Amino acid sequence: MNAVVTLVFVAACALGTFLLAKLLVRQHRRAARSEPESGAAVSAGSATGRAGPEKPKYGNNRLPDFARESILVELQRYMQAAQPWLKIDLTLGELAAGINVAPHHLSQIINSEIGKSFACYINEFRVGEACQLLAGDNSRSVLEVALDSGFSSKSSFNASFKKHTGMTPSEYRKTSQDKNYLVA
Repeated sequence: MNAVVTLVFVAACALGTFLLAKLLVRQHRRAARSEPESGAAVSAGSATGRAGPEKPKYGNNRLPDFARESILVELQRYMQAAQPWLKIDLTLGELAAGINVAPHHLSQIINSEIGKSFACYINEFRVGEACQLLAGDNSRSVLEVALDSGFSSKSSFNASFKKHTGMTPSEYRKTSQDKNYLVA
């Protein structure tokens, strides 16, 4: 009975936090629209090579700090609890639905707070999963490990794995087995 009450309380708190964040985002947007444009600093050139006023990324649609923090905490909790990266065809929309936020807000959080694209963020989790599988189970082929880690093909797995670890999956497996052999 206590577990049910605790679960209901946690769900109610999460819903309350989400609704409060949504309300405050609306208020923030209304306030931003009603404020007159202040003189933006003009840069000599931006990353695109065009001269003109420099706009902050996401402009007036940038989420307030408390909302960004709340979404980030919920994202981290959901990633650990549900392990959505194991789904081969995971989309930004599906991940956003899992934590009850709009996909564009989740994309903003992943880009601005974590500093990665959605694909890179998900692939880091997938590579971590693959590392555990490669180090532990020698009976699985590299393709089986790739598919069990959420990758859709061996080629995308190999490219992402090498990008994140600096070695191929086979090299990683051999290195981890050598370490296990030396310890045993």
